[in-house]
Amino acid sequence: MRHLHQDQARASGRRIAIIGAGVAGLSAAWLLSRRHEVVLYEANDWLGGHANTVDVECPEGPIAVDTGFIVYNPGNYPNFTALLDHLMVPSVDSDMSLGGSNTPAGRLGCSARSATSSTRGSGG
Repeated sequence: MRHLHQDQARASGRRIAIIGAGVAGLSAAWLLSRRHEVVLYEANDWLGGHANTVDVECPEGPIAVDTGFIVYNPGNYPNFTALLDHLMVPSVDSDMSLGGSNTPAGRLGCSARSATSSTRGSGG
């Protein structure tokens, strides 16, 4: 449990609890903490919810893999994009697409093709 911006919260007199530290909970906590005392509750041992990075052991050594939120596109996420811009999180272009199908006969298929999206990263 962490209190954000307690000094500013005392002036407003409001205490707000946010349940869940996924992208939505973190965004709400960040915005509300600018004027209120916010207490963020999370059941997991990490913040970010589905946007979680884990190290996967590979023959070449460990590789950091994002397990949930991997790619975003600014047209579909304008508010999230604005938040990342405000926080000065850089973005890079990415070419990727994936599709899948399930035929009436129960056969699964998938294909991939190039399509420009954006990803966020440290740039380094």
